[in-house]
Amino acid sequence: MQNLSLRLQRMSKLGNLFVTVTWGAGGSSAQKSLELAGLCQQELGIPTCIHLTCTNMDRTILDGALERAKEMGIRNILALRGDPPRGKEYSSIDHEKEGGEDDEVEFKYAIDLVKYIRAKYGDYFCIGVAAYPEGHVDGVDSSDQNPDKDIPFLVEKVKAGADFIITQLFYDTQKFLLFEQKLRDHPSHVFDNIPLIPGLMPINTYSSFVRAAKLSHASIPPQLTARLDEIPVGDDEQVKQFGVDVVTDIIQNLIIGSHGRIRGFHFYTLNLEKSVALILEKSGLLQVDDEDESGHTTGSTVDSNDAVRRGSAIVEDEELTVANLHPGHKSVSRRRSSLLTHNRLITADSDAISGPLKAGKSSESLKDDSISEKEAGIKSSQSSTTNDVLAISSGEGDLGREATWDDFPNGRFGDSRSPAYGEIDGYGPTLHVDPTKALKLWGYPVDISDINNLFARHIRNELDILPFSDQTLSAETALIQEELLQLINKGYLTVASQPAGNAIKSTDRIFGWGPPGGRVFQKAFVEFFVSDEEWQKLKPKLDSLGDGTLSYYEGTYEHDKIQHTNLTPGSSNAVTWGVFPNREILQSTIIEEESFLAWREEAFSIWEEWRNLYKPKTASYDLLDHIYKTYHLVSVVHHDYFDESALWNVF
Repeated sequence: MQNLSLRLQRMSKLGNLFVTVTWGAGGSSAQKSLELAGLCQQELGIPTCIHLTCTNMDRTILDGALERAKEMGIRNILALRGDPPRGKEYSSIDHEKEGGEDDEVEFKYAIDLVKYIRAKYGDYFCIGVAAYPEGHVDGVDSSDQNPDKDIPFLVEKVKAGADFIITQLFYDTQKFLLFEQKLRDHPSHVFDNIPLIPGLMPINTYSSFVRAAKLSHASIPPQLTARLDEIPVGDDEQVKQFGVDVVTDIIQNLIIGSHGRIRGFHFYTLNLEKSVALILEKSGLLQVDDEDESGHTTGSTVDSNDAVRRGSAIVEDEELTVANLHPGHKSVSRRRSSLLTHNRLITADSDAISGPLKAGKSSESLKDDSISEKEAGIKSSQSSTTNDVLAISSGEGDLGREATWDDFPNGRFGDSRSPAYGEIDGYGPTLHVDPTKALKLWGYPVDISDINNLFARHIRNELDILPFSDQTLSAETALIQEELLQLINKGYLTVASQPAGNAIKSTDRIFGWGPPGGRVFQKAFVEFFVSDEEWQKLKPKLDSLGDGTLSYYEGTYEHDKIQHTNLTPGSSNAVTWGVFPNREILQSTIIEEESFLAWREEAFSIWEEWRNLYKPKTASYDLLDHIYKTYHLVSVVHHDYFDESALWNVF
């Protein structure tokens, strides 16, 4: 939380209008989400919008979250349906859900949540809802994706009391503009004045881009893919810069293509700020304040019609007339929770107004039209300067160094201390394919040999997808293909691995990553599931080599702590690192206790989801349930990266 707090403080220098905090399905992250929202709103002074999902939501959790938000001064809610519980989604293909289960569910859709909040809290909360420019997709089956089918539901959400709309991420500008035009031309007129905020995700790495696009079902224009394919494999720095150019172009095209109707943008940051800073700087979106000679930050005039575009402040309890939100074009006066400052000057010090005066205004009359940062709900630390933005975007100075220490996130193998650690996509563990396709791919295993065969076929590139891998094997995995097949033949179900490498050029087509001119290094490691019988044989061997030769972690589904390891608490293994010109040493892959525990929870939940494809008490269900409940997850790292065969000789 400390690292995330520091990152949020740096992000506040970018002049953001608000920050959103996500919410786990069924309220699973309720406590953490509320703590983070409170940190943003109360301690950092950043206007905060908290996500709330209602699928499978206990009403007491929902009521508690709304009351807690009210206590903390949070008045902005993004009301979402949320994804269905993963187990139920997959189990629906092969066996019927017990009758009557949904009859007593109070919240099935986002509109139910909007109505509930409006009925209970009136206009206290400002409520946002989601829209899908390319159509909403349930789960992983996109065959029926069509935005025209979703618009009637969006109409009803706005009629129920939604105040603004944030869209799913996208990369096809024309599809968004077509969607936006359909909303503005809709005969109901409910979209005439409601803010529509596009969702944009910077491209930080190739793998995170592919994963996000796949999970969101966002189409990728062919020209974008072609340009991305021209970048050398592993050069995340070029990918990041390319991503900045892509999103900058999207912003400019949206402003022009919508004839100025699009005035604000919502960035899915994945807790990384450098790309966002670069985009804001390059696109000209950010109206950066400069410091005067006294060190005060000069204010900028904010117009309510221009506020979303220019990133101005949000204040509470300001009267604002909201027109044409409901049928009949009736104007509705509503006390809004997060209202744009209306034609008022925000100053660092209300008693010391600096900067140019409005034409025809004296300093005294201007003071009447101004509010302090405190009155606007902004702490003085949130003021941005040109130097702040340039430092973050360029990676220079204290702010820049802090913003770039985890420049190369690598999914769950990144540094768990980083706020960007893990697969932050809001979707959670998944089988990567719809239930029908899953059964075609993996069939009906009834014996452990059937499972071993599936894993072996994947390593031989005969099976593209496993529950633990939705991508074809990398080129470097081919170098250890035989070693992995030997492990699988012994009953070790491998789920992650890499070969050793010593001082390889950063431009190498197989091992390379990072900027050119560097050298990269990596230790061999392997992660696998293994039966209790095999684990009892392996453990003594690992312990006998635990003198700095190798390190290991082991865990099971029922324990939330490491069960066995030869490492002291707090140890950390850098298994991939690089040395580059004019840069500090970069560590892109780290395996340590906290990251292993996070992966352990996700890994065993994947077995559970795979199991739920089948009817209870069938051979396939029982087999996967047995693996889920009795197998061990083991991660082994060998420290001799000079010897390519050292790790594999252990087994």
